[in-house]
Amino acid sequence: MSYEDGLSFFSPSLPVERIDLAFSEAAESFPERFGALLTNIAGALAERLLQAALSHYPNKVAYPDEVILRDTLYGSFALYHPFLAHFDKAKAEWVKSGLAYLDHHADKKEAAEALYLHRNSLLYRLRKLKEVAGIDINEPHEAALLLIFRALKVGLD
Repeated sequence: MSYEDGLSFFSPSLPVERIDLAFSEAAESFPERFGALLTNIAGALAERLLQAALSHYPNKVAYPDEVILRDTLYGSFALYHPFLAHFDKAKAEWVKSGLAYLDHHADKKEAAEALYLHRNSLLYRLRKLKEVAGIDINEPHEAALLLIFRALKVGLD
């Protein structure tokens, strides 16, 4: 998919005022159906999420967590396996560290203590999670992806 197809990716780190302007310009170019997905995720999963975003949120900006949850509400579980496979790139300890960080309300010290880690080790793991899986857990919508991942893993185990 590309901008020419009426689909586009925007990085969550792009300032909001620039996203609105970029989206408005793109929507004018594609008046019938245009969609944008705010994500750091790349690859095949991003393409699938973008297609679903266009289907569920035409002419709107969407986040991956919204797309996955909306897809589920409509009874489609097609994104589950690509979503779970996306996390295969990340080591289990990185994911576990991200979940501990969220479970301890973003308190790095408490999360590190719960994992019996030094705070710097926790920070390293969180950085690796962002680099490899594209999940920045300091962004609320991306943190939600990690929670969705945990819910799916529990449901499948």
